[in-house]
Amino acid sequence: MKILVFSDTHGRWQLCREVLDREGRADAILHAGDHYDDAIALSQVIEVPVYGVKGNCDWAGPEEKKLVLADVPLLLLHGHRYGAKSGLSSLYYKGQEEGVRIVVFGHSHIPVQEDDGQVLLFNPGSLARPRTGSPYGSYGRLWLEQDGIRVEIVEWRP
Repeated sequence: MKILVFSDTHGRWQLCREVLDREGRADAILHAGDHYDDAIALSQVIEVPVYGVKGNCDWAGPEEKKLVLADVPLLLLHGHRYGAKSGLSSLYYKGQEEGVRIVVFGHSHIPVQEDDGQVLLFNPGSLARPRTGSPYGSYGRLWLEQDGIRVEIVEWRP
């Protein structure tokens, strides 16, 4: 199962559409907030499931979503309530508490992929407003396969 992961698009959901046009097929889309409306807009123009949560810049939408995709439990949240800009410990413990294998988050606009074999923490960065020192935003690819989980951060160069 191929999943594309976005976060912190801040109203520029068309960038997600451009990524999808280049990527081709995906089985699902995850959007980790800021702006939840971008996930809604995207869900109206593509034919795969789109799961989104609200971030600290959103007024409406779910705070968190616990999902099971391809038999893998994961938690989708923005990260601002767990100190994502200052460390990953709270996110890690939240993942353990929820019994998930993957925590997908955003908020910091900085890509993260850390896996200790118990909880994978995955932040795709920001397509619209990167904070990596690069002018290019980023998104994530997440593969859930029989032989395991793979993640990749992709720098978006239009």
